Amino acid sequence: MTEMLIWILIVAGSLLLTSSFIRRYREERASQQRLEASNRQLQDSLIYLQGVQQQLLQSEKLASLGKLVAGVIHEIFNPLAVIGARLEMLLATEGLPANVEKACRIMEEQTRRMTKICENLLHFGRQREPHFTMVSLNAVLANTLLLLEHELPLHNIHLTEHLDPSLPLIRGDEDQLSQVCLNLIANAVDAMPAGGELRLSTHMAEHMARIRIADTGHGISADHLGKIFDPFFTTKPEGKGTGFGLSISLGIIKNHGGTITVQSEPGKGTVFLIDLPYSGPAESR
Repeated sequence: MTEMLIWILIVAGSLLLTSSFIRRYREERASQQRLEASNRQLQDSLIYLQGVQQQLLQSEKLASLGKLVAGVIHEIFNPLAVIGARLEMLLATEGLPANVEKACRIMEEQTRRMTKICENLLHFGRQREPHFTMVSLNAVLANTLLLLEHELPLHNIHLTEHLDPSLPLIRGDEDQLSQVCLNLIANAVDAMPAGGELRLSTHMAEHMARIRIADTGHGISADHLGKIFDPFFTTKPEGKGTGFGLSISLGIIKNHGGTITVQSEPGKGTVFLIDLPYSGPAESR
């Protein structure tokens, strides 16, 4: 009987010890899982803060450059207008030698290009205040595509659309949002000179209404990815881009209280994400 009691006590002690070990293991495992979750949240927060810091620095650069260029653009417009008018008069002259006419055509084209750059600079430096109304992002995309409906087939680009019909309306300037979408879609078309697929979609993403514009083009290198929103920066050939489209687009989206981000790899295409608050943007300044 004594041996049986000792054996029972040993078994009971072992069970208690095993139970204690299991409980402690579960507690440590739960603590580890909480620590891993906290670590993931911390990493996500750091990524978010880095993105916010980058956008703040970008905003400061845009504001500084805007103040700098706005004061000189009108002075440039005047001589450009004079040059353009004299070229028109010269080209209207009868019996103009072919080589002179060719040179004048080249100068006229470059004058128009310089005027367009100045207009972009002026728009960049003194962007008008947005006129907010209730806007459907699906309608913005649809109306923008109407401007490009003949362009896509010519470039052998297949369009795929997935627009969320339940997407809520947002407070925004429809013309400015259309300008952003047109710029991003035009960039996507330029990135696919041999054809490809353009994918447009809308959906909700963490309490924000999101526009996703993706292409299967040549992509953007890591060296260029951090510069694409900088004024004057462009990866397009000379004469094909002024380097202001994305800077202006960023300013518009910021005025709407939203964000615009890009994901890209060389040879794997590019994705632009536009996130806008559907409860109303921050007050414009």
